[in-house]
This record gives sequence, structure tokens and C-alpha cells, in this order.
Amino acid sequence: MYRQLILFIILLQVTACADRHENKIHSFHKTIDTQHKNKMGISIYYQKENTIKPTLYFLAASTSDRRSYEHIYHYLANKGYVVVGLSTEGFASDFMSYHFYDAISYARRVCKKKGLSDDKQIGLIGHSSGAGVLPSLAYKLFTEDKLGEDGRFIFGASPWIDFQFKNFMKLPKDTNFVTQLFEDDHSTDPRIYLDIYKLMDVNHKTFMMVKQGGNHQTPFYDKPKELVQKGVYEPIENLASFTFFKKDKEKIFSSKKIITDYVDIEAEGTLPSNKDYKQMLNAFIRSRSSFGCKPTSNYAPNPREKECLNYQNR
Repeated sequence: MYRQLILFIILLQVTACADRHENKIHSFHKTIDTQHKNKMGISIYYQKENTIKPTLYFLAASTSDRRSYEHIYHYLANKGYVVVGLSTEGFASDFMSYHFYDAISYARRVCKKKGLSDDKQIGLIGHSSGAGVLPSLAYKLFTEDKLGEDGRFIFGASPWIDFQFKNFMKLPKDTNFVTQLFEDDHSTDPRIYLDIYKLMDVNHKTFMMVKQGGNHQTPFYDKPKELVQKGVYEPIENLASFTFFKKDKEKIFSSKKIITDYVDIEAEGTLPSNKDYKQMLNAFIRSRSSFGCKPTSNYAPNPREKECLNYQNR
């Protein structure tokens, strides 16, 4: 009996060691120069080489270090995804999509060399200006390059202007699309991201609001724990789960509005109520933020400035 107990303990220790080894997150870091002479930072997080997994590309806010979001990368990598963090070291609004496209092209080559990705399951995630460029970037990746044939999504948190967007840009119908806003984030004119959201002609899309004091800085930090878990980690995980594995659809694309302590998720395909929209617009106006439909002279023109200014929430 004693001998059997010792063998059992040894087996548990071996299993625990194997589990710890299995969950170890490896990383690769590189800074490159794009063809438009801008430096882009690239970080890749994964569990094992030569194991094809869905690949999630995370676009950081302009001039923010991609590693500011490392807690998100580790959460998703621990769920089995390959996660690529991308950041621009110099902001240039007239070439944003091209900078990120060049960085993703480089990351794709690295992922293929390591046996991590085959480009068939792709998620694009972004924050602030990084979220803003997602539609035009997705057009290049999903429509022109035909990536993500077995699953593709866009998750934009507090999106800004997509400076390279053109009205002819249509995404594949099977692109799942989520726009996320934070309750205490009044830095961006809501007409910017609602106009783009409304324009997306895809099979599944939704708009969600993170409550409990969520603001523009929330994605940078791993605290408060419950807010980040319910408002950042789980929405991305649920979107990925549905997109790649056809699970948890009702957690992200529901036929009825979802209201929890931490998030409100509109019924699939619908806009925020007119009451909520007016509250968002009035809060932006009161904030006196300069990030409106018409950007300042420091930036490239908003290609949908007219549509943004004339936005109707219906």
C-alpha cells in the first residue's frame, strides 16, 4: 500500500510538471521598418511550435507600446490561441493600414516558419486608433488576400477614424464584427464608430458597452480583475469561440439584448437606443475632445466625414 501511494504521488508530480510545461507561453519580439518608413513592433505569443492554432492580431493604440496589453495576450495564449501584438512607433494617419499590413505580413511569415498558423482562422482585435484601422485592414486581409476562410472576426474597442477606408470596401459576409465602447470613455465622437458599424454588411455584428467605470485606459491594465475579466477577456474569448468553433453564439450574438453587471450587449445587428446614443454624443460634446468627425489639421482627412456629421441612429 505504501509503495502504491509513493507511485501515485510521483505520477501526480509528473502530470503537474507536464501541465506546467504545456501551458508555458513562448514569445518572439521584433521591430521592423515598413515600406512607408515607419517602425512597427511585433510580439508573438504561443504555447507550442508546429501546432496550428487560430491566430489573433492585436493592434495597439497609436504610439502605445504593444506590451501594455500583454495581460490580454497571455490570457488568450493560455486559451490556446496564437496572439500577435502590434504597435506603431511613429504615428502617421495617412498610412496606418499599410503600416499594420506590413507588420502582419512579417508576423505571418514568422508564424508559418514556426508552424503556428495557416491563415485559415484569423481574428483582428484593436484598441483606439488600432481599432479604427480594422475595416480597411480587414479588406486587404480578408477580401483581397482571402485569409480566414475557416473563421474571421473583427473586435474593435473604442475605435477611432479609419483613415484609409474607401466606400467600395466590402468585407466577406462571414466576417463577425463587434464594436465595443467603455461607459466612461468620451474621447471619441460616437458617430465615427457607429457610422462604420452601421455600414458593415455582414452576417453577424453587435455593439457592446462595458460598464462599472470602464474607460479608454481599461485595456491597458489587468485590474480591476472582475472588470477586465468580464469586460475585456471574456467578450474576445466568446467571439473567438463562436467564430472558430461555433460555440457560445448567444454569449456574443444574441437575439435579445444582454444586460449584466459589467456589460450591455445589443441584440444582434441592432444599434444602441436613441436614448443611449444621445447620452454618448452629449458626453462627447461636454468632454470638448478634439477627436470628432472632422480631424484636426495634424491628421489625414476622415474619408467618411460627411456621413459621420450627418449620422442618423436608425
